[in-house]
Amino acid sequence: MTEAQTLDAIDAAIRDQGASPPALVYVGSPYAGRGETPGERKRDQERNVRFAIDAARALAARGWTPILPHLMLPRYLDDRDWEQRGRGTRAGLKIMSICDAAVFLVPRWRDGPSDGMRTEIEEWKARSRSPLVFWVG
Repeated sequence: MTEAQTLDAIDAAIRDQGASPPALVYVGSPYAGRGETPGERKRDQERNVRFAIDAARALAARGWTPILPHLMLPRYLDDRDWEQRGRGTRAGLKIMSICDAAVFLVPRWRDGPSDGMRTEIEEWKARSRSPLVFWVG
């Protein structure tokens, strides 16, 4: 599937949730980096952040209002501190509650949703909504 076809599928899936632009679309994607060394983890995290920003730009170009708490909250909460990470997770789920639709994007280089994404997906399911998970990139 080409990038354009993937974006078309994501766009259609958001519309299937009853939303239309400029609806708020919660975007879940990996944040924390993986790797054996701190340098590897940092590079992977930077790659994850670029992936999320690119996805947000693509959605915004189609008229949606993408919301990515996992890029905003670590600016003032320490993702490595479990208490602050928990506060960030709860804040992200609160933000999700006001969104019109949600998509969960997994880069093709990952083996599946991150632990944080799994929490978000379960919360979305608990709201009787079908989670939309796409492997992209």
